[in-house]
Amino acid sequence: MNYRTICIAGVDGTGKSSTIDEVVRRIGKDKAFIQYMGAKLWETEVARNSIERHKYFFPVSTVMFVYAYIYEMFYRINKHKKSGKIIVYDRYVYEHALLRSSVGTGYSGKIINSILSFAFLKCFPKPDITFYLCCPLEVSLSRKTDINTQQELDNLQRSKNILDDYYKGKNSVIVIDTSHTQQNEVVDIIMNTIQE
Repeated sequence: MNYRTICIAGVDGTGKSSTIDEVVRRIGKDKAFIQYMGAKLWETEVARNSIERHKYFFPVSTVMFVYAYIYEMFYRINKHKKSGKIIVYDRYVYEHALLRSSVGTGYSGKIINSILSFAFLKCFPKPDITFYLCCPLEVSLSRKTDINTQQELDNLQRSKNILDDYYKGKNSVIVIDTSHTQQNEVVDIIMNTIQE
């Protein structure tokens, strides 16, 4: 297998998480590792401490937030590279830059988003191969049971629009429509591609 870093991206309800679990199971849990890149708890003390210690001191808090954010993502991307395992990323840093840029307001927000966009979209290492799972919004909603408010629906629609525009326009990304494709077929497409 020529690919050591594999990214599987997609908004909630596209089947991303279950697909990633099955891909790793087929590769073998002794040979592959899932690295979550979404908005989960900070994985490093550097990020946790920087955010907590400086959260009340603007503009120091802004500088430390950007530093901690970039450090955290760099750590997640690289922490398993020496293990010799295949790393399967659940999302990637692109989404942090793309989604933040759509909500950043004010002077400091625009500065933060500019720095993060440059770091995440231009400077960070790219996965060897990226798969983007997508489907119509109504299909995502039929698969999700935890979207209960209009705001959550709007956020999902906004995320879908942003990621569709980004991933579908890239020749290096393999786009898979999961609306009419069974999960085992999606996994077959991914496995056949990475084993070629």
